[in-house]
Amino acid sequence: MNGALLCLLFVAFAESVKLPPNFKKCNRKQPDLKRCVLEAARHAVPQMVQPLEEIGLPGLDPLEIPEATIRSGSGRVAVDQNFKNCRFHHLHEVKVNEFEFDFDTKTIAAALLFPQIDIKCEYKLNGTVLLLPIRGEGHSTIVLPSNFKKCNRKQPDLKECVLRAVQDAVPQLNKPFEQLNLPTLDPLEIPEVVIRGDSTTVSLDQHFKDCKYYGFNTAKVDKFEFDFGAKTLDITGIFPELRMECHYELDGKVLVLPIKGEGPCTIVLQNVKASALLRYEERTRHNKTYIRFKSGSADFEPGFMTYDLKNLFNGDKQLGDNVNKVLNENWKEVYVDVKSGHVELAKTIVLNLLNNFFSKVSLEEAFDD
Repeated sequence: MNGALLCLLFVAFAESVKLPPNFKKCNRKQPDLKRCVLEAARHAVPQMVQPLEEIGLPGLDPLEIPEATIRSGSGRVAVDQNFKNCRFHHLHEVKVNEFEFDFDTKTIAAALLFPQIDIKCEYKLNGTVLLLPIRGEGHSTIVLPSNFKKCNRKQPDLKECVLRAVQDAVPQLNKPFEQLNLPTLDPLEIPEVVIRGDSTTVSLDQHFKDCKYYGFNTAKVDKFEFDFGAKTLDITGIFPELRMECHYELDGKVLVLPIKGEGPCTIVLQNVKASALLRYEERTRHNKTYIRFKSGSADFEPGFMTYDLKNLFNGDKQLGDNVNKVLNENWKEVYVDVKSGHVELAKTIVLNLLNNFFSKVSLEEAFDD
């Protein structure tokens, strides 16, 4: 389970490997190497929700393990436990408290805290627990909530039916649907966000932690079309307002002005036009078809944007107010230079939500045939 994390850190030191742009690298000769490695691990893990094929890392939500066997003990639990087609969820939410290399002894010391791990498998048990016999095998079947509309893939107005079903479902996501592996969208909580900026307009990395996004469940979905032959999903819609409340950390320049600080912030995006064309692959389990979205293109364009960064320049109100004013008066220029980061974040959120849902719900369960 921790192998992907260990592999990631080895890659971080490899000069010949090109890391994804949002991954931080460290130099083994720098005096603060321990701190750098720990920060690199903390920044990288939340991004490992999706597979990183270019560096050979699987996705962590879910992490798929074909088979696991736990042999019978000799005490109160004397059960042979065999699990197949396992999916581990929430591994990317791990809190990395320690991640330290010792290059002399060739060891890694890691201290990790997983707030929650959900494991979904097919099981086969045979033995006794507290003297009681236990035996069985099976897997689960998911039934959509009755207030979620279903469509038949053979009906002539399938596109219209799917669109209406999604339009009806999105506002209901103001609460979690654990049986469908869907979190609440009001707010949607994201542990960490990194948006890079490296241009003449914006020359700073924006680090946000403990983020809460409000407004995703108010999306006006205009298009939600599956092409089952091409294995694609085409989505367009508008978010009337998205509000991002986080703890920020900034150090760099914006529009030639120095900007530095950390503290609470609120960023509001209004009338956001969003679109995505996503590709998926199919897998068969127990004669059912499950899909997983792998890649795609996306766009994310706000009509207006405001910043409210508290505690800039160690609480200097005059300097802070001036910087916020400049950001708000020039939001378009600022957004152009950091747009790719916002687009990638939005795409990742959509991919995660879809893959969470379709990891639990097969096409046969999502649609009537």
